[in-house]
Amino acid sequence: MADPVTIGRRQTRVVHLTSAHPAFDVRIFHKEACTLADAGYEVFLVAVHEGRTVRNGVTVEGLSAPSGRFRRMLFSPIRVLRTARRLRPDVCHIHDPELIPVGLVLKLLGSRVIYDAHEDLGLQVLNKTWIPRSLRRPASAFARLLERMASRWLDAVVAATPGVAVNFPAERTTVVANYPKLAEFSGHGPDYREREAVVAYVGGVTLTRGAIEMIEAIELVPDDLHARLVIAGRLQLDVDETPFPPATDRVEYRGVIDRDGVQRLLSSARVGLVVLHPIPSYLESYPVKLFEYMAAGLPVVASDFPLWKSIVSGAGCGLVVDPLDPKAVAAAIEALLADPVAAEEMGRRGRSAVEDTYSWHNEGEKLIAVYDRLAGVSS
Repeated sequence: MADPVTIGRRQTRVVHLTSAHPAFDVRIFHKEACTLADAGYEVFLVAVHEGRTVRNGVTVEGLSAPSGRFRRMLFSPIRVLRTARRLRPDVCHIHDPELIPVGLVLKLLGSRVIYDAHEDLGLQVLNKTWIPRSLRRPASAFARLLERMASRWLDAVVAATPGVAVNFPAERTTVVANYPKLAEFSGHGPDYREREAVVAYVGGVTLTRGAIEMIEAIELVPDDLHARLVIAGRLQLDVDETPFPPATDRVEYRGVIDRDGVQRLLSSARVGLVVLHPIPSYLESYPVKLFEYMAAGLPVVASDFPLWKSIVSGAGCGLVVDPLDPKAVAAAIEALLADPVAAEEMGRRGRSAVEDTYSWHNEGEKLIAVYDRLAGVSS
């Protein structure tokens, strides 16, 4: 006899909505949508994509890409709402603050609605360079007010970190951390001590995420260690800010790579780098790349934020440094490359910490519990 919980889930249509994230975003698609599909829910994702695609049990309903930030914020919510109404969802899961009005309309039309707070929006707004400096604090306060008011009308909030969760009503909020799926990082690369001296960075390439400091640091590592920096991720640097990629044989930029590409890169590297700047929205964040490096068994060089230091030091999986000091970053890279035995042991400890504490498995179970409650699914 079929599991009655699964039958109940199959009768529930779930639609994830985003206008700002790519269709195959790691948190939205690979973790949340795929986890719900595996649990038996009928899952759709509305996002910028060409056409209609079914992957891993999730149906992606594509939207055309908007031309520019302001057109996206003005017109994409209307297109998202039209598509969502056509799909007639039982539960909607919105991933962007600009879609909060869409969520409220869908709530009035009878859907249960979840708001996914990926980051602390108030802190994020304070660092938006396209907002005039004199308007950032009022805009930040308004953003916080909008989220808090909306969260009292919507059915549930899913927050990526405890620091984000404190901005919402505790009784409606569940922390679902962005920890890695262990299965993605169980592939086999060369033995650690046989690998080339590759230092990996995976993620958005911006000034505040340490683009300049990483490049300056790799140039300071002694020549005899043959260190190379391999960067993979979306380039978000203004051409007026810095030439990229730089004209050096020590830096390789691979652009945006898929999940298999991330796994291959990390299984061939010897160090994972995450030296984001100490801006407010990063200080209490849980960087996905940090936990992915740990899952891949790589020792890490990370920013010395108190939260990150507690994670890295607690696991004994790497070194923390002042992210604004390229010499300190270079010294940490040098220490790990010069002592592969100690570095490999740090990587093992990081992997163990993910297995014990920082894996997606438990987070996925928490997400499913939220959905089962809203959908009225019981065993």
